[in-house]
Amino acid sequence: MPLTKTASISLLLAVLCILLTPLAHAVEERDLAIPVYKYNTTIDIKVPCVTASNFCNSGTNCTISIFDNHDLLIASGLMTKQATYYNYTAPNLNKGEYKASILCTNGTNAGFTYYSFYVTSHGLRPPTTAWNISFLIITIALIGLFIFLLFRNLQRFVELKFDLKDLSYNFIFYFSLFVIHWYNINYVGVEIADTFLTLFTYLGAITNILLPGLLFVVCYMKWLWFDKTMPLFKRR
Repeated sequence: MPLTKTASISLLLAVLCILLTPLAHAVEERDLAIPVYKYNTTIDIKVPCVTASNFCNSGTNCTISIFDNHDLLIASGLMTKQATYYNYTAPNLNKGEYKASILCTNGTNAGFTYYSFYVTSHGLRPPTTAWNISFLIITIALIGLFIFLLFRNLQRFVELKFDLKDLSYNFIFYFSLFVIHWYNINYVGVEIADTFLTLFTYLGAITNILLPGLLFVVCYMKWLWFDKTMPLFKRR
């Protein structure tokens, strides 16, 4: 594969991710109301309490039970009354989708409601299955380009022909990789892809920035001293 195509494909993948981002969380309208919490952060569940068109008074007690795949995680946790709602601060929960039932009582009066929420790595709504697959394919393509560039860099160095074009192609690839990784963290949230992208972003800093920079300096010095300067001495 020519290096120009490698750079073009890298940029194309980055632009594709940006353009398709709105489709990543294309969920049904009813799901848009489901709160999303970031993993390893405070999960503060807030639920309004209204009775006879008025907010519940201080004599109303509300409890919450939280379920994960039908397993009871929290049983009748006491909620705290605020001005217009009741809240409950849940302990650290693993990533996933949770269901909750909330029961409020005031004397002989009682009422209940159901509540759902997500806990994800980045605090983003889980992407659709189609987007998960698409983004994973993009990630695999990037890994393929990464491996190709690594072997290409070594080949060019052995030939002592690593030039400015080779260096620029590596920089373009790493820039594309970094942009896709950043977009995944901040806008998409495909967790499987994030594992690979994080790894290759760190590796790419070495194999596509530091190493190519070193190879370019070595090859440039070789050209400067042996190909350009030495012939001048021979002429003398």
